[in-house]
Amino acid sequence: MSKVDIKSELRGATASTNVELTYTNPNAENALECTYVFPMEKTTLLAKFEAIIDDKTVETKVMRKEKAQERYEDAIAGGNAAVIAERKKKDETMTIKLGNLLPGQSATLKIHIVSQLEVIGGHYAFILPVSFYPDYSKHGVRNKNNFDYQFGYEVQIVADGRISNLSIPENAEVVESDEMKSHVTIRSE
Repeated sequence: MSKVDIKSELRGATASTNVELTYTNPNAENALECTYVFPMEKTTLLAKFEAIIDDKTVETKVMRKEKAQERYEDAIAGGNAAVIAERKKKDETMTIKLGNLLPGQSATLKIHIVSQLEVIGGHYAFILPVSFYPDYSKHGVRNKNNFDYQFGYEVQIVADGRISNLSIPENAEVVESDEMKSHVTIRSE
């Protein structure tokens, strides 16, 4: 993965989040299959999903699991790049596979999810899943410095009334706030 960019808007009890994941195959000889798994709670809806491979947008369609898997495997066998996403309600995850990413080729996955905010201690809580941060140690990589990537997120909070309590991560900053405290933008890079 070479880049992760996340933009969320919190409005009332709803979070609308756009995630862009950019993969680049650094291998000079072999194609790659990238697998990405992230939490997808029951109260979260996948609103849109698309893949852009070499400036070509891959259309995504909802279909039966068996047919989707067959089309994915046929595309890979034909030497084409392919993408498949599967939501597993049992363990509340979304698995996305990007297959046959050729040497030097880049692909961007664009995911738009809408979710219900949790209420913790009487306050709305927006928690960015840790799965959005690439963890190469799970794959036996000892030197993470070989896998540099850009990571950025922006959270915009829009409220009808005053925002009375705001807690943000240490590495984030408030970049915009209005006088009424009903609109706040938080950013981290």
